[in-house]
Amino acid sequence: MQPKPSSLRAQAQLKHELKLELVKAEQKLLDIREKKENARESTRRVAGQVDRLECVVRNCWDQWTREGTHARKTGSGVTRKTTRRKDRRNVRQALVDPTLTRSTIRADVGVAIVPQTISRHLAEANLKSKRPFRALPLTP
Repeated sequence: MQPKPSSLRAQAQLKHELKLELVKAEQKLLDIREKKENARESTRRVAGQVDRLECVVRNCWDQWTREGTHARKTGSGVTRKTTRRKDRRNVRQALVDPTLTRSTIRADVGVAIVPQTISRHLAEANLKSKRPFRALPLTP
């Protein structure tokens, strides 16, 4: 049984509308893909400018859009191994005896602490730790 001519016209019209919707949907997908690519490129550019990884920039941006701030939550850092009082004591030791090295200060602390931390605390007080000689100078 042959369909009526009006129903054929309606089917053709429906096919045409579906094709148009499909083209619009494909265009939307292409636009979304292009926006993502542009965002990825700008993330790369910003990461290069601030000398950080892309994921760090992306995480900062996500936090900014989610919370409206870039600051870390309080207490989110590494736990302290020494108290502020012990840190001040180490600085006083370096003031009293400028020949102290980082390793001797580190041994006095009694806790596993990296030498860079001691140097940073001394630098905050405008001091430097004495560095032991690795080799004797060759000048006469």
